[in-house]
Amino acid sequence: MTPGPKDTDLFDPKKFTIDIRTPESAPERTARLRRGAEDAAHERRKDFLLFITSLAVVAGSALCGLVALFASPSNSAWAAPLLTLIVGGLLGYQTGKAQTSRLGP
Repeated sequence: MTPGPKDTDLFDPKKFTIDIRTPESAPERTARLRRGAEDAAHERRKDFLLFITSLAVVAGSALCGLVALFASPSNSAWAAPLLTLIVGGLLGYQTGKAQTSRLGP
């Protein structure tokens, strides 16, 4: 049996939303769109720099790993955990950022 007009509850707050807004003027809309574009450009620059930094750290850690093969055990005892921490933190941030919202509140 399909629901008819008598079966719907017009006073159910889950079915309706009320949104009261003032009209947005042209300068406000232009400013909002420009700010959004500037924020997006800033995020792209930040992500690019973080990506380049991550690549540099991974390349540097690979180079340090090769050097550590020929280093004394006392030097490689503290260097390996430190490099692992740095590389893991950067890559974890880089891959985990997709879960955050960039649209704002």
